[in-house]
Amino acid sequence: MTTISNINALKSTLVEKLVTLYEDACLLSIKHECIIIAGGSALVLSDSIERSTEDIDLLSTVTELEALIETYNMNSRMQHYESNFPYHYKDRLRRIQINTTCLKFYIPSLEDLIVSKLYALRPKDKEDLIHIMSDKKYNLELLDKLVQEAKLSAINEHVYREMVQMYKRYFKEDE
Repeated sequence: MTTISNINALKSTLVEKLVTLYEDACLLSIKHECIIIAGGSALVLSDSIERSTEDIDLLSTVTELEALIETYNMNSRMQHYESNFPYHYKDRLRRIQINTTCLKFYIPSLEDLIVSKLYALRPKDKEDLIHIMSDKKYNLELLDKLVQEAKLSAINEHVYREMVQMYKRYFKEDE
């Protein structure tokens, strides 16, 4: 059973990794870069799920940080998954409240993360979606809009249709 102290410890561990990356980035004279965190880590950092995650997935990063990122068990090879997010997801980024200057860490909105989970739909994504649904912290009106918007960034029509089917299955079954 997951307890509040376990959840807080997991979130603290993720934040510690980000702070350490930040400190090392400052030593390398990296300035004012934005890093976008996705996946399970973003959901943990947004208090949306209660499971452990093995790494931190980064949608955007700085080339000069590649070696450091791998050292901290962060995955920077996520850019090709950007098509799993609605077209204008960067407009809804939320800054993680860590006192940093040379690096700023962001996560997509919960609704954007839901769309990305619907596209991926691995067993852990299904578990995450079930947990998110039970908490009902998402905005269904916004989610409806983003599922439609996701068509603009989908890699093809077939993949988009599959995501929409999963959306209807998970979020529209009761209608």
